[in-house]
Amino acid sequence: MKRSARVVGLLVLGCTAFQNGDDGIVTGGGSSVTNCTTGSDGGDGIEVNFSALVSGNVCHNNYQPSESSIHTIGAGNRIPVPRS
Repeated sequence: MKRSARVVGLLVLGCTAFQNGDDGIVTGGGSSVTNCTTGSDGGDGIEVNFSALVSGNVCHNNYQPSESSIHTIGAGNRIPVPRS
């Protein structure tokens, strides 16, 4: 059985979450998810709680129509938009 990476208040850097039955990467408040890849997960690719930073990630083919590539919960989350 494959498990989702679940981290609270830490840095998730350069991880890959692929073909999980649920969300790929899930963090608690104050975490950073940077330069990670998620794909073919059963739920959200990345889910973060309050005051998190999500940057430089690639999320694709996460299955459920009601799920998101990046799902934010709570306030103060930051997802910078890359400049062209």
